[in-house]
Amino acid sequence: MNTDSTAPEETGDYLISLADLMAGLLFVFIITLMVFVLTFQGATTELTNTEHLRTAILQKIALELSKRGVEVFVIEDNGVLRLTENEILFPSGSALLREEDVPHLVVLGEVLDTVLSCYAGRTGSPPPPDCQDASPGRLESVFLEGHTDNMPIHGGPFEDNWLLSAQRALYTYRMLLKVRPELGLLSNHRGQPLFSVSGYGDGRPLIPHDSPTPDARNRRIDLRFVMVPPEPK
Repeated sequence: MNTDSTAPEETGDYLISLADLMAGLLFVFIITLMVFVLTFQGATTELTNTEHLRTAILQKIALELSKRGVEVFVIEDNGVLRLTENEILFPSGSALLREEDVPHLVVLGEVLDTVLSCYAGRTGSPPPPDCQDASPGRLESVFLEGHTDNMPIHGGPFEDNWLLSAQRALYTYRMLLKVRPELGLLSNHRGQPLFSVSGYGDGRPLIPHDSPTPDARNRRIDLRFVMVPPEPK
């Protein structure tokens, strides 16, 4: 007759155990969430700092170039330093600069070597002593990107605008190396060469045109700066 006398007590113990379990799981969830938020905030802060550093590098290069009479256009969000048609101009269909624009590349090479040496590694030597905020190894890559207008290629050494744009980027890089061979010694944090070249043909025009147009504004060189991403914690 008294076989069920302990049932309420057992049920109470069960509910207490379940409540303890739920409280424990909630505590673990809160701790995990706090760790995630702190990690996310740290990564976001580090990413923001990296973007600020890239902007500082771009602005420093642009300022030094401006002091020496070479005007460039900075696109901070994309990390791009744009050499417009006012400073270097490739004739339509050609991968060779006008003679009067070559001195601008001389200035660019000298400024790049001075500034980038503070943020990239250099084979066999430390950063220059005059780097006030030196952060060697923070730069991952600098891409020299060639672009063309949308005029079709008819004959000549280039099959199409893709090859022409790539050759323009390569020509620019080789001219920079001729001015400053030290640029070829700059490397990223893995010891890989800092500079690379790429060509986009007429696929990324500044000024789109529906018909073939020899728009000088689209015949340009962009320098795209890529930073080393923050390491996961």
